[in-house]
Amino acid sequence: MAASVPFALETSASQNTICRPRCTTQPSAIASYEGTTYLVDGTGHVLSEYGPEESSYDFPVLTGVEGLPRPEAIKRIRAGASAVTALASARPELARRISEIGLATPDRLELRASDGSPLLYLDVDDPLRNLDAYEAIRTGLARRLPQDDLGAPVKIAYIDLRFRGRVSVMPAVSGAPDGAGGGNAAGGPGAALTGR
Repeated sequence: MAASVPFALETSASQNTICRPRCTTQPSAIASYEGTTYLVDGTGHVLSEYGPEESSYDFPVLTGVEGLPRPEAIKRIRAGASAVTALASARPELARRISEIGLATPDRLELRASDGSPLLYLDVDDPLRNLDAYEAIRTGLARRLPQDDLGAPVKIAYIDLRFRGRVSVMPAVSGAPDGAGGGNAAGGPGAALTGR
């Protein structure tokens, strides 16, 4: 059975990678791969298939791995599950608002919150990077952004927290899909803010 589980760390028959009724490992997220949806723990281990009996639980959904080669999907699922665990420990208020973590791009984790706040790009290896700086400027962010034609702050496409000591805020381009910003790393219309 373990060999058929796509993101089990070990695949030997002696390893218990599927959660049994007395399992002590807590689920962290939901991940779907090869047409099956799973509950995974904070390390990316599969605990069980996600089914109707688990539907009352509210876990972040890890997306963007369907169609990837298995080794790459496993790597990204592990990074996403690890980020959920780190956020739950360090930032429980933020972790409770996570709806989805996009894993489609190898250089970032794309955190979508259930409260409609802007998309956050987190570092794959250090998902907590710059969260303190972001929290320090978050409430005053609207006052620091350019204004649209009606004098309101422009809508934010995403906030990039991946680079040490830098919080980059990218305004949305009108008519662009969610998460498509108008700024660029070379200093386009986006705003690079540093909060310490």
